[in-house]
Amino acid sequence: METDKILPELQAEKDALDPAFQHCLRLLEREIEKNQRDEGKEEEKFIDVVINKNMKLGQKVLIPVKQFPKVSDKAADIYIPLIL
Repeated sequence: METDKILPELQAEKDALDPAFQHCLRLLEREIEKNQRDEGKEEEKFIDVVINKNMKLGQKVLIPVKQFPKVSDKAADIYIPLIL
């Protein structure tokens, strides 16, 4: 994993950095802590979106009434069902 490589590099940079660079030290410490916390976490698992069932999606279409004044109020809020 990449964190195995990154963590020692960050620690070496922190040790080699002059103490006068306080902001750099603070940022390096944050990055080291962040990598140490993420080290124990598992990688994100993705769900399978390819399923055999039909999926129903919908999209609401908003029509600008000022540009198209002939469109009625009921037709302005059209709900278009999409089937994949």
